[in-house]
Amino acid sequence: MAGSSLRKFFIIILLLGITGSISALVVIYHEFDNLLLKKISCKIFDKHQLHVTTSGQLDPDDITIKWHTLDADKTIYENGKPKGRIPYLKSPDYCFDVFYKDSLIGQVGHVIERWYHTNNYTFRITKPADKFHLTFEVNG
Repeated sequence: MAGSSLRKFFIIILLLGITGSISALVVIYHEFDNLLLKKISCKIFDKHQLHVTTSGQLDPDDITIKWHTLDADKTIYENGKPKGRIPYLKSPDYCFDVFYKDSLIGQVGHVIERWYHTNNYTFRITKPADKFHLTFEVNG
């Protein structure tokens, strides 16, 4: 009997140790922004999504969206489809310039609290009269 209870004791200690180690890794992963593991997972599991919708009279092929931060800039939408990925960068804000036939029609952006969060960006562009109307949503 003594061997059985000792074995159960060691199994409980082992399970507590594994649970504690996993909990510590989760806390470290979420608290340290520059952790190499976090940077690698952002590259592998890049889930930023970009959606652009227009009214019937506007041709999506004429829309260009450029993304920029303090550190970088990139064209992310061109010729009616997403172009490349929106990078994960540790920057205080992401800004987007929206063009229609090479004319700037709007600028939008949002503040980034955690640079590794995944976001869905939705742009709705209409032109009900002689002015463009741009709606921008960020979900994430």
